[in-house]
Amino acid sequence: MSSTIRALAWLGNDTFTVLIPSQVLFYLTKFTLLSTFPNKWKKLCATMVLNFNTITWSNLIGLAIVDVNESVYIIRPTTPGYYSVTNTGCGEGIPFAFSNETICPPGSYHLETSSKPCALCPYGTFNSGNNSVACIACNNSSFCPLGAVDNVDGEAISTILQASAYPKSPDSTIFDDILLQNIFTINFSRHCLIVSPVFWTVIVIIFTLLLLVIMGASKWFIRCKGIRQIIKGVFKQTDLIGEGQLWVGGIVSFSVIVLVVFAYVFSALYLRQYPIETTSNSSFTCNPSLRNSKFSTEMQLLGIPLNDEIQPIFDMLDAQPYTLNVDFVNTLFNCQDVIVQQTVGLVITFIAPQNCSYHNAVLSVSITLPLHAIAIQLILNDTLSVGGIRVGLSGPEATKGDNYRVKELNFKQSYSVPNRVLSQNPSLQLQFIRLINSTDPLSEGQDTKFSALWIPTFSYVSDQLFLTETQYIGNTQLQTLFTISPSEKAYYVLNNQSPIAKQAEVVFHSILFTIVCLELFGLLFLIFKLLFIPLFKSTISKFHRISASKKYQTTKM
Repeated sequence: MSSTIRALAWLGNDTFTVLIPSQVLFYLTKFTLLSTFPNKWKKLCATMVLNFNTITWSNLIGLAIVDVNESVYIIRPTTPGYYSVTNTGCGEGIPFAFSNETICPPGSYHLETSSKPCALCPYGTFNSGNNSVACIACNNSSFCPLGAVDNVDGEAISTILQASAYPKSPDSTIFDDILLQNIFTINFSRHCLIVSPVFWTVIVIIFTLLLLVIMGASKWFIRCKGIRQIIKGVFKQTDLIGEGQLWVGGIVSFSVIVLVVFAYVFSALYLRQYPIETTSNSSFTCNPSLRNSKFSTEMQLLGIPLNDEIQPIFDMLDAQPYTLNVDFVNTLFNCQDVIVQQTVGLVITFIAPQNCSYHNAVLSVSITLPLHAIAIQLILNDTLSVGGIRVGLSGPEATKGDNYRVKELNFKQSYSVPNRVLSQNPSLQLQFIRLINSTDPLSEGQDTKFSALWIPTFSYVSDQLFLTETQYIGNTQLQTLFTISPSEKAYYVLNNQSPIAKQAEVVFHSILFTIVCLELFGLLFLIFKLLFIPLFKSTISKFHRISASKKYQTTKM
């Protein structure tokens, strides 16, 4: 590298220049590159060639640059708020020229008298052009990147996403497990207690025990004998467990009825929790996120033939018109600076934007795309800076009957780097993925419903999309060329939603649950009848014999 250095000159306490054959490099003493010559502001005079011989510095006249033809160009120091530009003497046929000064453009400032270029306003500050000596601090919610020209609202660079993560299937996708878990699970929060079948069953059991105590106590009151017999007769008729044999079975049967009623109510309400797009929180259970839905996701190649049921949604996606929306945020570019061209193969065509507006330092351009896969170039004819960009697509919703729907396309993806500005050759690769959602019917004989949406993915090189301050100032291009290349992926994503339990299955398993409850309580009742009642009677009989024996011995004495 040192063999290409032809000269070196000190410009002051903190700046020096290095001359190589085709450039003059301006450095800070910490070897930080400050700018270069020539660049977009200091252009090469027509009287000079891009092959420099030497440089020299004088506090009186500035920096003198001499090319191999002994033509001289002098970069004079500028006053605060100004920077030097190629001007006087260039192109007049004489081998001598010098720079002139002009005010720093908006978004930059110059604090001192020197040959340094205007510096871009640091991140978090802006300069609208009213004061070229210093930048003003932005509001906390504003978007003020490097080189900001206005205090732009942060919403101008916000991202709008339409895609969201597809739900996962619940841990249990078997209706029997879900029914038993929600019937026999109890939680002591207020809402969970109110909707808990076990809680109300316990209440009924407590009432049953209280009634048993009352019935037992009524045996000692002769006047209650008739009422007691009537109550026993009623409960015998409601004995679902002992098949009308015992009046106690009728009392216990009410506990079974409570469980069965809760099971039927739960099954009916759970059946309606499908699909997820039309349901709300499940207030009838302790788990508000409970849904009658299970999900699956898969990718399919477009080369595989589609069946007749799903083909219409693909045709509708392909027919959806696109509008490309590009926002250049925090810039002085306006609609007069914009030229739009499209490239199809090797053919380049200039097209007029569908809409263009400039408001609050944001240039918004909308372009109708004649094809889904077409390269679009936006040419901005000036040397102004751009703080960030926001790229999006919009397209109308389309439906076909009740079973096919292409969702409205409306997304915006923003790009910005706090301490960088948009480069002069930014490009984005925009690739679209077909996202298909299918919803299976809840009952047999109904049709599957399809919805679809284009999902964008962007690819770019960050260092190519945004430049540092030194790279930006040293750039020699006189326009910004932004290229967007849309294309479509060769596969699609298919999300499927299906019910965990359909209507016939819910009815069958609810009846089965009723039978199981009756059989379970019947088994408990049978164990009570064959084991506990004989044991109880035996204990009472033994107690009476002991009491009688003691009474006899007392009488004999």
